[in-house]
Amino acid sequence: MYRVDQVALPLAQRMLQCLDSAVDELESKPKHRGLMPGRAAVFLATINENICCDGLAWVLIVSSTPEDTDRQRCGVLSYTVVLEIGIARCAPPVAIRTIPPMDVYNTATELQMADYAAMSKAICCYQATSLRRTLEGPWAPLDVQGACMGGTMTLTALGIPACNCKELESP
Repeated sequence: MYRVDQVALPLAQRMLQCLDSAVDELESKPKHRGLMPGRAAVFLATINENICCDGLAWVLIVSSTPEDTDRQRCGVLSYTVVLEIGIARCAPPVAIRTIPPMDVYNTATELQMADYAAMSKAICCYQATSLRRTLEGPWAPLDVQGACMGGTMTLTALGIPACNCKELESP
């Protein structure tokens, strides 16, 4: 058995629900959606499959930082939690002998900005259901990595109660 996080994980799960609903409205829906562990999203590819070309939408817990402490209790009263949401797609192909026409880049940019609109909508969804103060961060494009392009946004949630002192375990 392992302890269940009651601070950051519930926020990430709620954000994933909002992101999932927002990307369902896109013309080109990302196939892969979920929580991403670690410090950055991982763009996996095999001989037969490329996660970016299938479309990837994720929520990543960037940080959970104590805001204040109370020496009489568990120690931490509340946290600031930063979430990253992102969408990655297949980048325009690079050919050895020819440069792709600008229409290919125009289409890729339009898709990237449609993804940005979906991420903004997901953050609005999250903020509409949150009782805590939140700060929307900037949208930033990803550097093209391998065959992947995309963008990310952050959301900072303030004053999240310190619930991890409770003895909750996973089923």
